[in-house]
Amino acid sequence: MRRLIATFVIAVLAALYVGYAIPTTGAAAAGHTVSLRDLSAEELEISHNKILGCFIAGTYGPILRANTTSLVTTSAAAAWSAGRVAGLALEDYVARTYNFQPSAADLTAAGEQLGTMLVNNATRSGLACASENPATAMAQFSPRLRLVLENLQAYTTQFNAHQAGAWSTTATGLTSYYDAHRHNYETVCLSLALVADSQVSAFNADRAAGLAPVDLIKKYSQAASAATGGAYGCFPPASSVAADTASVATGQFTKAYPYAQGGMTYSIFFLVTSRNAASLSDVATVVYRDIFDFNNRNSATFRATLVRDGNGRVNSHLGRLTVGASAINYGGPATLDASLAPGAATLAAAAQG
Repeated sequence: MRRLIATFVIAVLAALYVGYAIPTTGAAAAGHTVSLRDLSAEELEISHNKILGCFIAGTYGPILRANTTSLVTTSAAAAWSAGRVAGLALEDYVARTYNFQPSAADLTAAGEQLGTMLVNNATRSGLACASENPATAMAQFSPRLRLVLENLQAYTTQFNAHQAGAWSTTATGLTSYYDAHRHNYETVCLSLALVADSQVSAFNADRAAGLAPVDLIKKYSQAASAATGGAYGCFPPASSVAADTASVATGQFTKAYPYAQGGMTYSIFFLVTSRNAASLSDVATVVYRDIFDFNNRNSATFRATLVRDGNGRVNSHLGRLTVGASAINYGGPATLDASLAPGAATLAAAAQG
């Protein structure tokens, strides 16, 4: 009888040990938690919805494998967990510091902003779901996950409103940002001169002497387009060309860019032939995206501090979290334990596929 009782006690202790050794918390920060089951369910929801997974990838980071638009990897699961930790820390800070709790109207506005942002970021990343509209994007979420993200968006909007240097995503904010960065929203047309390095000195001498840009291209460029003036193409506001050439006046060449081919070395000079500013209504989605990116960069260090001070962490079975001076880094476990996380086997299979 004693042996049976001893065996029973050992079994109970072992069960208790397992319960403590494998916590049910999936993510935590600043005294707030997301259960392992809920966190895993979120990742499973993303992995089973191709359109939703695509939108999540475009906005929240490398949630998807590079060659698919539907399945998440183990490292992506860790990325999602890290994002949830950062969200918990941010929401706690905003609630305490600004006495903010989102109203129904705040959540409605946040949902509209989120839908627009998902489509914008999918467009920027060249993802297939960019052809969808904001309403379709939001319709992909389960009610629970939609509420999670609407809350995060509402708290983020409130947070940005109080940060020095942050830009508002209201209509007035978009107009102000557009006016201050108008050069980023121009369609820029370029021609190019592909000049052999041995001819660069002569090219620069003729340019200094006042030889017309088109004549310089015809005389020195070894590109096939030289005979017709070197036309290279026109680039819309969504590209980086407008920002890269912002300091170059129309009718002027950029600096030389090195180029090598067939054992020969060249310098490429781009000629800005025209600039056409788009109206705000035509590039509103691009402006919104740029504000989103700017605000994230502007507050990166502070966000990392919130996570660090709030003892941010994720369940070790879902990933690893390291908080640096201005970044929250994450890594995925070698495998996901299917006995702990609903859908983990599916996620692990996706990573192996």
